[in-house]
Amino acid sequence: MMKIKGLDEVQRNLRKLSERAQALHGTHSVRVEEILTPDFVQAHTRYGSVDEWFAASPFKIETREDLEAIPDEAWGEYVRTTTDFDAWQEMLEAAGAHYVQAKLLG
Repeated sequence: MMKIKGLDEVQRNLRKLSERAQALHGTHSVRVEEILTPDFVQAHTRYGSVDEWFAASPFKIETREDLEAIPDEAWGEYVRTTTDFDAWQEMLEAAGAHYVQAKLLG
């Protein structure tokens, strides 16, 4: 019988990955502030956090309702001029992928 060194660690890591994937399975409500992490915002804007980015906007954004009340065209223009993205939905999808990857990898 041949013993492969490190196989136990690989199995543990796969088990952890599987558990994390199970936790992400299904539909979840996640706040925009959780998805737009400081790392993500810093990588795609000139701001240090989503709060700074919101505060720099010409809009009052203190609640989810405030964000949802901004006209799509005006918000899209702000996203285009202050981020690496052409659209809010594109930004959210990229941030969501970043969020899931971080959750999976721990």
